[in-house]
Amino acid sequence: MITSYNLNGNTYEFLSGATVEERFYLPDSRLEAPVSGDTTGVRIYEDSKNHSLVLSASELLAMGFATVALFTTQFNADKSDFSIRNIDEGSEAAMQTKSVLVTDAALGAGATKVIAVAVPDGAVILGAQLNVDLAVTTSGGDNTFDAAFSGGDTTAIATGISGALNTKTDALFVPILTTGVTNITVTAGNAENFATGTIQALVYYRELVSMGNA
Repeated sequence: MITSYNLNGNTYEFLSGATVEERFYLPDSRLEAPVSGDTTGVRIYEDSKNHSLVLSASELLAMGFATVALFTTQFNADKSDFSIRNIDEGSEAAMQTKSVLVTDAALGAGATKVIAVAVPDGAVILGAQLNVDLAVTTSGGDNTFDAAFSGGDTTAIATGISGALNTKTDALFVPILTTGVTNITVTAGNAENFATGTIQALVYYRELVSMGNA
């Protein structure tokens, strides 16, 4: 399985079957405007110019993929770690973009529930998403909840979220630097207690891997 792609002196490393969507520096000769319905290649979008890199089947094979279908599988797997490394440094240091998913945060009796996303100390949080997987009900019938980070940061994610099934919350942040392991705490609305409900949580963040020894 291919684990990295070397381009313009930088090694782009794909960890845990990463999904790659953006932030590649590409020479203009390799950029083409996105074309809808194209099935002849695979496009990696470069966000600053809204262009895309189209890789042919032969180029994919040269990069080490057994088949074009394998490229799709490896770059769209459920895991999501993407690391940028510099080959001149030795490819030990890295800026990693990651996400962490908690799918089974059941809300038992009580006013609060901690969802253990465990974003590490010193990471930069970029965004969070929530989904109500099982309708949230509360002791007095308010049936809403608030969500905020807890531990290494306490930024609010959203307030007054409806407990209705499949209510979705999407939040982007000015980058938040954590000062300790950071989770999400949800709190029942109107000072009530939770009765039922399950919430799915997804957090996106970046962290650094230290440089190698001299």
